[in-house]
Amino acid sequence: MPPIYSQKPLDAEHQETVSNLLFKSIGMAILEAYTLLRLHLMCRAIPLHAGSMAHLNA
Repeated sequence: MPPIYSQKPLDAEHQETVSNLLFKSIGMAILEAYTLLRLHLMCRAIPLHAGSMAHLNA
């Protein structure tokens, strides 16, 4: 397997693979952040700390 930072310029296929991997990793990061945000909002929606939340909002 050739090193990632080789001296010769990347051919089109390699360039496409690199950009595809980059796109996938960015997509995964966005998906992960979205999932964590949804979990956070769901946990806040559960009326477990209803008394303390009312105390904070008062």
